[in-house]
Amino acid sequence: MKKILAILATAFLGIGLATIAIAGPASAHDNAVNASAACNTADGTWTVTWTVANDYGLTETIESSTPAIVPLSTTFGAVGSATATQSFQQKGVTSPQAITLTVGGKWSDGFTTTDSGSITKAQFVGGCSIPKTQVVLGNFTYVDPTCQVPTGSYTVPTTANLTYTPGPGTYTGITAGTTVTVNAAVTDATKYVLTGPASWSHSFPAAPVGCTTIITPVQPTVKVITACNTDGSVTWTDIPGTIHYALTVGDGKSGAYEVTAYAEGNNVFAGNVTSVVVKSGNLGAKTTCVTIPHDPTATDITCVQDINAGTQSKVGGSITVTPITGVQYTITGGTIVAPVVITGTTGAAPIVTTLPAGSYTVTPSALAGFTLTNTAAIPLKIVDNSGLCIPTLAQFTPSVTAISPSCSTATGYIVIDPADGLNYFLGATQLTAAKTPEKPGTYSVLAKVTDPADTIDKRVPNPTTVVISPSTTDCGQLTTLAFTGGNLVGGGFLASSALLFMASGVFLARSRKQKMAS
Repeated sequence: MKKILAILATAFLGIGLATIAIAGPASAHDNAVNASAACNTADGTWTVTWTVANDYGLTETIESSTPAIVPLSTTFGAVGSATATQSFQQKGVTSPQAITLTVGGKWSDGFTTTDSGSITKAQFVGGCSIPKTQVVLGNFTYVDPTCQVPTGSYTVPTTANLTYTPGPGTYTGITAGTTVTVNAAVTDATKYVLTGPASWSHSFPAAPVGCTTIITPVQPTVKVITACNTDGSVTWTDIPGTIHYALTVGDGKSGAYEVTAYAEGNNVFAGNVTSVVVKSGNLGAKTTCVTIPHDPTATDITCVQDINAGTQSKVGGSITVTPITGVQYTITGGTIVAPVVITGTTGAAPIVTTLPAGSYTVTPSALAGFTLTNTAAIPLKIVDNSGLCIPTLAQFTPSVTAISPSCSTATGYIVIDPADGLNYFLGATQLTAAKTPEKPGTYSVLAKVTDPADTIDKRVPNPTTVVISPSTTDCGQLTTLAFTGGNLVGGGFLASSALLFMASGVFLARSRKQKMAS
């Protein structure tokens, strides 16, 4: 007999063994040991139920059990009995060998004995095993050759508890007229049994007669416009008798384009069509390169005057732009509210825009169809220099000089011309005399017009700085008096200024004075 694998349970009534009251005194001390066997098809185990019966009219205690399935010290009454179960598996054996249970008991009168009982091989009827699970082939699919697809394909499924040769997956490119076979087997023969066919097969028929060939068009090569004065391109290669390409939209150099493929001969494209658009898009806009030959210029505001006629006028104050075909200039800055936009054609006369003094920016940009190669903004500034003109009736030039102490002149003086139409101030003190004595030092004399309609020559510094130098003690035979001027560039400049004044403002001032006298 094979090895006992498990003892599941023992139950006795009262204290674990079933006890049955005696019907009358027995004639001897012994135990009747009997058994029955049953198969548990859920897990393939045998269950043996043992019954131990006390045939004597005194209480008995179990002292030994071989195998140990009856708990020791189990006690049951006179003519009582107890049951115990024994479970085991005997894989690969249709029916187990006979097994025996031997128990030793001791009665309350001190008598002991050992009794045995057996279950024979014949009592294990029909063997004991787990029923096998039935499995069937999975759902195989296939696609026969067609005109569009001249080869066939088939798919092997994944089926629980089965293996396939070849394994699960889709197999393509099966030549027409080929027969394929897939064999199946269970993963565990002790648990599963294959019901029905053990293989699947299919014969792929020949492709239909007169089919066309499906071809795939090739994408053309496209080059878009990346610079001005250049073209884009769309190129391809025809296969005579098989496929032909044509540009069906655009000129293939710029703008929108579309390329259509046409199947020739006994060929078609996917979907059983003979023409298909293979590529479309936009090559970009073709533009003309433009280079600005020279930048716009600014003209400052100046004043033109006629000294003899006593008239003057402001000129300038403008930005000049030379038009170029395809270029737009935008002027911003200064006091401009809305930008000034200038366009024109190459060769046209320069365009002059009159503007007040200020800082401006001229920004060139390309019009549609053109590309600028130099697009930097151009800063320009208009300066108002008209203040150098005679704004009203007369313009006066300040005349301030200094005389330092010398051998012939013991005192220093600040020298002015009280009759030149100007008032002179040393600090808050007005100088009225032609010569005002002062100590050696540096002085600043401010000239102011007496008539608000007049002006002061802005080319001459005002206030004027003059220096009275300290006296010298070594006169010697000095016969020439030293003369020191203001901070103008020497006496020569004063002389030239005086001449200019006489040629311009003095004439007007004299006219004004004569008019006022009359």
